[in-house]
Amino acid sequence: MGLLKVHGIARLTRNPEIRYIPGKDTAVAKLGLVCSEKYKDQESSAFYEAVCFGKPAEIIGQYMKKGSQMYINGKLKLEQWEQEGQKRSKHVIIIESFEFAGGKKEGGKQDNESDGGEYKFSGDFSEDDIPFMRFDERLAW
Repeated sequence: MGLLKVHGIARLTRNPEIRYIPGKDTAVAKLGLVCSEKYKDQESSAFYEAVCFGKPAEIIGQYMKKGSQMYINGKLKLEQWEQEGQKRSKHVIIIESFEFAGGKKEGGKQDNESDGGEYKFSGDFSEDDIPFMRFDERLAW
């Protein structure tokens, strides 16, 4: 079994959605990300769904907003479900660590209202607790 790692700089396409795993104090942040690439006079963009767990999710919820830029390190996970009798799937980025990115605003504050820093997932709960499949169903997004 292989593992596909994801590293890159992206912007949030919407404000993060923060929820908590039922019966636990573990935060889950659901994000929309866009990565843009320029080549000569052409630009292309790719859109992704991403999630982050625990304290890093709370930090994302506190400091990040639509348009914020971040450097992410994570892995790609395939989410599968059935809808109206048809099998559906999408790739989701599971953020393992991140750093705030972006330039300075007027007044010397970071674009993301932070002084930067990297946050690594602490692994305080088992993989069975992480709702990889059907985030929408288990966390009522």
